[in-house]
Amino acid sequence: MVQWKKKFTECSMLLNNVYLSMRILIYINMRRLSYLLLTLTIAYLLCSCNLFEGVNSVDSSQYLTEKSESGDEHNATGEQGKIEESEQGTGNGVEFSPESVPAYSGNPSAEINGNVPYFRDSELTATAFKRFPELDELGRCGVVTACLGPETMPVAARESIGMIKPSGWHLEKYEGIDGNYLYNRCHLIGYQLCGENANELNLITGTRYMNTEGMEPYESDTAYYIRRTGNHVLYRVTPVFNGDDLVATGVLMEARSVEDDDFAYCVFCYNVQPGIEIDYATGDSSPAVQDDRSLEAAGRDEEKQTAEPDHAKSDAVRSEEEKLQDAQTDAWNSDNTQTEGEDSNNAPSGETAKEEDSAESPDYILNTSSQKFHKPDCDSVESMAEHNKKAFYGTRDEAIAQGYDPCKRCNP
Repeated sequence: MVQWKKKFTECSMLLNNVYLSMRILIYINMRRLSYLLLTLTIAYLLCSCNLFEGVNSVDSSQYLTEKSESGDEHNATGEQGKIEESEQGTGNGVEFSPESVPAYSGNPSAEINGNVPYFRDSELTATAFKRFPELDELGRCGVVTACLGPETMPVAARESIGMIKPSGWHLEKYEGIDGNYLYNRCHLIGYQLCGENANELNLITGTRYMNTEGMEPYESDTAYYIRRTGNHVLYRVTPVFNGDDLVATGVLMEARSVEDDDFAYCVFCYNVQPGIEIDYATGDSSPAVQDDRSLEAAGRDEEKQTAEPDHAKSDAVRSEEEKLQDAQTDAWNSDNTQTEGEDSNNAPSGETAKEEDSAESPDYILNTSSQKFHKPDCDSVESMAEHNKKAFYGTRDEAIAQGYDPCKRCNP
């Protein structure tokens, strides 16, 4: 469009000059006028050719851009989780590669690409959508993409997802893990953001640690931004699988606000569980080997009793455990084996807050869904659904003892 206007302006100026020149030359020399008309005609034709050539080049480039942007999303993940530049990139040749992810060093997540997502400007849209590619031949999820906004957030009560068995799924229990279960059914795009619950295209086998410590804080920040501004967020989550592994080594989470430049992140969340070794090819697990061998030998018997996974159990016993776990999930209206971080697992069966018939201000506000507790004046309290909000009268240690974690925004 810009080239059209530029060429049109040039032609208009040329014709105007021709007209003025003709008026003058008519009174000066009629013979030269014929030569002048011929020269100007040739110049005009050349200008016209350049105009159409410019228009054709613009149309072609736009077509190629649109075609590359609408490539096969089902093939967005390569063998190692790479995303081809035709589907993802910043426009300067940079693309995500698992080799750029630093080794796990004790933090649940790490910033990638300077915390700048790989989206191109041309990918930004305020039109809400959700894209979930089909499972691959190994039953693994691919790259999921969405434009999130108030219209994509759920309004209905959440239901059980216990019937979904993602690739590499195992029902393993270890003492010392929040809720005892090693694995969660992790939503790639959190339920609180897109309302997709029992969608097998959106669920992977993830550790409790990745689910609650890695992904959940970013999901909650995204939900808070959308509720606060009413704006949209372009969102993409890439599960990274090595070769034919059934369990991802982690996920790349990208977010970028559409209507402004106030919200963005690009992080990798590690699919690890401290103290547990995971075989990502199959999903099998075992207690991590301790460096102090004498301590390990002394505590070997106790470790077998308290930390050893239930490999020796019969299929019937394990099946009964899964049924029991799913029954608890339905009772709590969240997935005990493993929901997205925003809907906490293993909620305590008793009361979580000491309710008093008093006008006294509560010490903390509990979120019975995310299992977080907040200061009463925390910004997150304003965006919290009323049916998840509960007043708590007690100390910080008492809240933690009842299974709640401190909010990372207000740090109560």
